[in-house]
Amino acid sequence: MIGLKGQYLFSFSIAGKNDFIQEADLQLFKVVEDAGNILPSFEFVFTLEDTSILRYLNEGNPLEMAMGEDDIAMTNINFRILNKQISKISQHKYLIRLTGLYDDMSYYTDCRINITDKVSGIEAIIDTAENHFGIDTNVTKSQDQQYWVQSNVSNKMFINQVWMHSWLVNSFPAIGITSDGIFVIRDVKKLIKKLTTEDYAWKFISTDSTKPDELTFDQYKVESNTGFINLWVGYEREKEVLNLDTGVEGVITPSLNTMLSLSTDLDRMADIGTRASEFGVVNENVHPKYWVAYQQNLSYLSIFGSTKIVLQFTGKYANIRVLDLVLLRDMDLELKQSEEYYSGAYLVTRVTRILENKNFITMIHLNRESLGGLQGEFA
Repeated sequence: MIGLKGQYLFSFSIAGKNDFIQEADLQLFKVVEDAGNILPSFEFVFTLEDTSILRYLNEGNPLEMAMGEDDIAMTNINFRILNKQISKISQHKYLIRLTGLYDDMSYYTDCRINITDKVSGIEAIIDTAENHFGIDTNVTKSQDQQYWVQSNVSNKMFINQVWMHSWLVNSFPAIGITSDGIFVIRDVKKLIKKLTTEDYAWKFISTDSTKPDELTFDQYKVESNTGFINLWVGYEREKEVLNLDTGVEGVITPSLNTMLSLSTDLDRMADIGTRASEFGVVNENVHPKYWVAYQQNLSYLSIFGSTKIVLQFTGKYANIRVLDLVLLRDMDLELKQSEEYYSGAYLVTRVTRILENKNFITMIHLNRESLGGLQGEFA
């Protein structure tokens, strides 16, 4: 085991070789999990004197690791080594750098031909994802129904297609894959509606705390990238859609509203004129909200990526997962009250755990659609 019991512990094995490196050998271990339909990734840098281990550092052997606060409740993870660099740094020592992904490459590579029963998009996603992962969802079906066609593509690509056309009224589906192999699905509006102070998965605070669900962060930065995202999809583009069965043409426009932000306005200027999207067609093979869902989901997923806080805390393992709903509370410069401009509720969109030179750091990306208390003229 590498680490400090009660704070953080890591262990590594490959091909039955348990704990094949010691703490003095480890230079860097990093695990990243992102919101979205993306397998978690890792980077592993260490020195090695046992040359017999070299032959196992390849795609034919999963890298098995475990991490946690103590050795009683460890999270077990298998990764697949996809890239390696081996440097001989002395007569008896190698420097090894490994990178790769969560150990289920068939999710990316195995192309299939399939037609589902007439089910909702969320049901089709769950049925497909559970072939690879455990499922954690707060929604079992969306407000749509059709036969979903998997046309000789991977399950990852099929889920991407279904995801964008799944219709949730006044909401959107968010998905993510955790490092321990859980496929997370969230109806974001439903998640927020149930919210009370007890429903936050974690609370990030700027003062010391001993409560188990509160984490004290030591650094953070606020990023807002509304310009490009608003020009792309944030200004609610109009889309003309032709029904091939009836010959009727109509115009659809998504309606976007704030969900997590304390502000009632999205961060977008008022005077933007008319914006149009590409022409679309539907027929009886797709559900009536097929393109409305696409426009709404793409817009919400994008604007939720426009406002981000990156923070970190050190020396403690916490089982934070992507799409956890969390509370950020930071005092204003006068230390009198919470800074409402960026404090409040967020979704976790990235978790990066870094063990480097005997220091353990967790970096968290928090996202929502807008900062709070905006002043100005907005659309």
